[in-house]
Amino acid sequence: MAAEAKSRGAEIIAAGGPALKNVADRWLGDLVSQSVMGFLEPIKKIPFFVNFLNHVIRPALSEFKPNVVVPTDFFGFNGFVAKAAKAAGSKVCYFVSPQVWASRPGRIQH
Repeated sequence: MAAEAKSRGAEIIAAGGPALKNVADRWLGDLVSQSVMGFLEPIKKIPFFVNFLNHVIRPALSEFKPNVVVPTDFFGFNGFVAKAAKAAGSKVCYFVSPQVWASRPGRIQH
């Protein structure tokens, strides 16, 4: 466990981008490089995300038994992560950044 984890009283097990990698005590993998937009591009990435869920996320949930899992944005994938985390007995606090939330029409009024 990294010294930072001991001082903050938590161990961070993460998958995401480079900034998250820098604070993680245990790194599961880069998801930012797999970012997708549009309709066809996400379909092409389905095998990667299914493999990552089944061979990285689920085993990590089983091995580390986290108290809390915090999926962030990207509901297309993180909805499955949240479901797997709940099934593994972890609490889930889903985070959607305010910028993403407010970018949808009708969600914020001036």
